[in-house]
Amino acid sequence: MTDVTSRSSWAVGWTYFAAVMMILVGIFHAIAGLVALFDDKFGDATSAFDRAVKADDNSAVAHFYLGRAYGAQAQRANILKQASLAMKTKHEFDRAVQLLQRAQAEETRKLRSGWKP
Repeated sequence: MTDVTSRSSWAVGWTYFAAVMMILVGIFHAIAGLVALFDDKFGDATSAFDRAVKADDNSAVAHFYLGRAYGAQAQRANILKQASLAMKTKHEFDRAVQLLQRAQAEETRKLRSGWKP
């Protein structure tokens, strides 16, 4: 019984470690994307925010800034590329709004149920 418990504890520990590392990787990609966005390197920003979204698809902030990077690219692109970049921009902004609405609904549910931190 002790062997099973130690294996289970080990697996839980590594799972938590992996989860924390995924969050940190997403944060680092978001920071790299912000730096590229501020330096007007929109292709680099798009790549970094895309990696941040892949690391945490439930991050409204990552989706918002990915949409912002696509929008900045669209403003400087030729007329043929603008349409596809505009669709990507809208998709990312819509996803960010969807995630924020979901988070707000969850917080409202907690408050109404008497949840206390």
